[in-house]
Amino acid sequence: MGIRHSHGCLRCCLYGLNFMYLILALIIITLPVYFKVNALLKSWPINGGIIAAGVFLLIVAIAGIYGSWRQHQIILFFYMVILVILFILLFAFSLAALGITKHQQRDVLITGWSNSQSSTKESIQFHLDCCGFEDKNITSGGLGHPSCKKVPCCRHTIDKVLCPKCPTCLNVLERRSFRKFRQATGGFALFFSFSMFLGVYLAFKFRHLRNPRANPDQFL
Repeated sequence: MGIRHSHGCLRCCLYGLNFMYLILALIIITLPVYFKVNALLKSWPINGGIIAAGVFLLIVAIAGIYGSWRQHQIILFFYMVILVILFILLFAFSLAALGITKHQQRDVLITGWSNSQSSTKESIQFHLDCCGFEDKNITSGGLGHPSCKKVPCCRHTIDKVLCPKCPTCLNVLERRSFRKFRQATGGFALFFSFSMFLGVYLAFKFRHLRNPRANPDQFL
């Protein structure tokens, strides 16, 4: 009776954990659609990366649910290996996001801006109500930016190039958006890294329980 109870309890815990991953994966997959509808992010490489991450998590969640249902030893083993790898990556990412210095933050922003498409830069300028990155000069320092004519703070300005009323995007990102974003993503990644560690523990315990539907003298 105790074996059956432990078996059922661990299976329900694994179901719940993987259903949470399943819902999260579906949310991640639909994020690019939200970005496109709201014109927040027009970069297809970034959207493609988000969709790929969501699909990968979806496959992991389905494998966890199926492996728990069938108590399939091989699937549960690879499920544990993948979760260990994801735990290490997410834990390292969360520490980096939460512990990044101001100088490192600026380097990350400069690299991201330099590698962004013009449409992405235009979306950032419009939604953050800023013009340019470090300098409003379009060709300054190789960190060019698209026209600021559509930016709200520049609409009623005679000078559509420099837009004196607009702050630079680096200033806005450092003061508000990026700091909150990295704190939120760092905390989120830290939480899910420990949930994946929990998933490894539950899967390990579940694999080594007798299956009450099989031969009672056989360990799985």
